[in-house]
Amino acid sequence: MRKRIPVSSSDVLNDQIADEKQAAEWMGVTLRTLRESRYDGTGPAYVLIGRKVLYRRSTIMKWMAEQETQPRERAWKKRERDSKKRAKKATAPPAPSAPEIEAHT
Repeated sequence: MRKRIPVSSSDVLNDQIADEKQAAEWMGVTLRTLRESRYDGTGPAYVLIGRKVLYRRSTIMKWMAEQETQPRERAWKKRERDSKKRAKKATAPPAPSAPEIEAHT
């Protein structure tokens, strides 16, 4: 079931409407990426008129703002830290093993 978005006539008149190709350009993604996000339900809301898929610019901008995240630690720093941990483990002396017990028969 599709999610219905309330639309007033002033919204429609003042909002830009785009087809898939233009919407993908606004978002800075390929048409394929936009379609895949629509199919799996992770993309912005869209309007379906017959077989034509349309996007409102305001909906795309709102969706993009919702996708905003805080930057994470840079990958190279993480790799550097992980390699130091691995090197430390490799140089650590082996843990003492339990003495072998011989079975007497």
